[in-house]
Amino acid sequence: MNSDQIINDNLSQVLDLESVVGEDFLQETTIQTDTLIQVEVPQVRFKTSEGKLNLILPPELEIIGDDGSTHISLTWNDLLEQLQQKIIAQADTLGSESLIYLQAGDRLLDVRQIQELSEVLQTQGLILYSVSTFRRQTAIAAVTTGLSVEQSTKSAILSNSEKSVTPQDDPLYVKMTVRSGVEIRHNGSIIIFGDVNAGGEIIATGDILVWGKLKGIAHAGAKGNAQAVIMALHLEATQIRIADFVARVDTPTTNFSPEIAHVSRKGMPSICITPAASFSSR
Repeated sequence: MNSDQIINDNLSQVLDLESVVGEDFLQETTIQTDTLIQVEVPQVRFKTSEGKLNLILPPELEIIGDDGSTHISLTWNDLLEQLQQKIIAQADTLGSESLIYLQAGDRLLDVRQIQELSEVLQTQGLILYSVSTFRRQTAIAAVTTGLSVEQSTKSAILSNSEKSVTPQDDPLYVKMTVRSGVEIRHNGSIIIFGDVNAGGEIIATGDILVWGKLKGIAHAGAKGNAQAVIMALHLEATQIRIADFVARVDTPTTNFSPEIAHVSRKGMPSICITPAASFSSR
């Protein structure tokens, strides 16, 4: 065997060794990459329930890294981008001009973020109509942007199936005029510092207090509490409901004075409207 052949054989062995080392490195890199891909990224979802098209936002989770640093599982910009991709991918099934019921859950949203969600939805002709949230701040932000709102707590949802009377949440305070088309729901009492225009709707499991004119629809004691009351500085609602009792204000008073609607137990139970001064002294 001559010297050239020996050199070629040794060079071939070296190349084979490099090839093996290279394959092992790629395999290790692939394993690391696969491990990263397996990290679950929260997903924005569309889901139809009871004839309503719901947009479900994932919870905002805080992830702690190996070095002790923390970061959010899904940033707000990533969420908006993910929503845009979902809308494009499901354009045929979502349709156009559909009303969207946002399920925000425990995620805290401000006015700007709600407006940004609405703008992304509008790119496909979808209309953000309502916001359901556990957070009081999110509920107020949604009402401020003119959306219908349902504010509750996790405990209230978990106990919905129970026959017994469920505990009520703290009162929801709203400082604004409730415009036509806006609906506010709350598992407790609702206190509004402003007017409720005709076409606006307030639904509470507790009392409803409007520090202004009540011209829309008000439903107190929505889960059957007939002892709930509806009070306004000027009561001229198109419809009043307390528990299962229904009434209309056919001839509202011209005087701007506080009035209270309640269920009278005298004779046949029915809704009566009484001046606040008389009601408090009875």
